[in-house]
Amino acid sequence: MAQYFRLEVLSVATGGFSEDARIARCSDREGNSNVYRGGLRVGHGDASRYADVAVRELSCGHSNSQYAVQILAELDALDGVRHANILEILGYAYQSQPGTQPRAFLVYPFVPGGTLTGWLCAVEGVDERPNAEWRLRVALGVASALTALH
Repeated sequence: MAQYFRLEVLSVATGGFSEDARIARCSDREGNSNVYRGGLRVGHGDASRYADVAVRELSCGHSNSQYAVQILAELDALDGVRHANILEILGYAYQSQPGTQPRAFLVYPFVPGGTLTGWLCAVEGVDERPNAEWRLRVALGVASALTALH
């Protein structure tokens, strides 16, 4: 099961969610969110270890109950799923205080090499574009991962 982290722990791990730590900007139907690189201890007891992580801030604009539902849905969907093309969720954080916007985060293992979007789409500063065979292999891998989630 994914580990709960206090928001302060994730803030320290990412340098206060600094621009230097931001590695991606994600868009979904709810809006935009940032992904930050950091490092922290994951696991419990003798099984704990230091890990490079990607910390994804969930999209803004949710009510408290919508945040909770979104976190629980992602945790439930990915808990126990083992597939080469699906990242394990290492942990999560959620903070809600009266008078402030709730904040929610998911913690994944950091995977170097950039984002899938960065490789598939024209991104400034990236000269290499994958060929059609590579894109087909990616599409088949994504389809296989979606099948595993069903």
